[in-house]
Amino acid sequence: MYIFITLAYATAIPVFYLISLAFFHVTYKYEKICLVKVYSKTKVFSEELPELSMKMIKYAIFINLVSSAYTLFFGRIFHMAPL
Repeated sequence: MYIFITLAYATAIPVFYLISLAFFHVTYKYEKICLVKVYSKTKVFSEELPELSMKMIKYAIFINLVSSAYTLFFGRIFHMAPL
């Protein structure tokens, strides 16, 4: 997408070629570092994460039930009067 923006406006503003070159260089280096170091899989797992997610899913289900019940039982507040 950025290359199309560059090609569209670089005729009028030639400095866009330099800006795009710098942008693509920085983006390439950043994504390369992220793929190698940041997004690598962790080597240590414990049972803490699955237990926490099981506790949190109970709250999520309860919040979903309450908000759904509120929407269904008090749905008339969402209806607009006819014009």
